[in-house]
Amino acid sequence: MTVNSAMVKVAEWSDDGGLQPLSAKYVRLRPHVEIEKNRTYVVTTLLEEPYIMLKRPSIGEQLDGNDRFEGYCKDLADLLAKKLGINYELRLVKDGTYGSENPTVRGGWDGMVGELVRREADIAIAAMTITAERERVIDFSKPFMSLGISIMIKKPVKQTPGVFSFMDPLSQEIW
Repeated sequence: MTVNSAMVKVAEWSDDGGLQPLSAKYVRLRPHVEIEKNRTYVVTTLLEEPYIMLKRPSIGEQLDGNDRFEGYCKDLADLLAKKLGINYELRLVKDGTYGSENPTVRGGWDGMVGELVRREADIAIAAMTITAERERVIDFSKPFMSLGISIMIKKPVKQTPGVFSFMDPLSQEIW
């Protein structure tokens, strides 16, 4: 049973062969024990307003590197880098997706999740939904935003019971 309470098959038993371990379908990445200060970390992200947007340069201004971006996630990345004393390079995800299981892609995942699994990026900073499938292969921070999706209906008007309200549960034919 995994950390996320999911059942994962790790071995099979047979009378002939005994216990046969299976290769794990999901392999969690080991977290770095130590933050390397002399290294530039690759941060993958996806354009989505107001989290990450392309900054419009002023007339005659040339933007390059991380200065090309603005938004909440860019500000968050700047604060993390300053607090940890590291350098980072912000890159847009190649296929433009957040990430889902895809057996046709190396590593079994596409999008930002795939770049993390294949170690093409060190961190992903984006407004990504936390799902059980993604949690099996990558670690998430605490969510910085949560949307409460709900359904609204009109509150029913309370009716005072009548003399024959005891008959309401059954139809007239049954009575």
